Amino acid sequence: MKKLTLKAITLAAMTTFASFNVEAASTKDGTPATTEVVSKEDQLMERLQEIDEMDKSELNRKEKKELRKEVRGIKKELKAEQRGPGLYISGGALLLAIVLLLVLL
Repeated sequence: MKKLTLKAITLAAMTTFASFNVEAASTKDGTPATTEVVSKEDQLMERLQEIDEMDKSELNRKEKKELRKEVRGIKKELKAEQRGPGLYISGGALLLAIVLLLVLL
């Protein structure tokens, strides 16, 4: 009986703390959210290409530094969009939660 209860609690804890990817299906006006992401992504990529094609030899030190910051910001934003929204629970956190549940219950 104890093993059955322990297995039931473990199963409940595992399903409770499962990681799910949550994403909005559409925006407020009903258009798909993916078209906005793609267009923004295209704009950022175009800006990166513009910066890459610029003649940087005529720029002074401060302007070059600003361009580098802009490029880093754009790349960071692109990475964040590729990752996508969602909530992720690490294995260690899940294990800790299960152990705490077992000890407390």
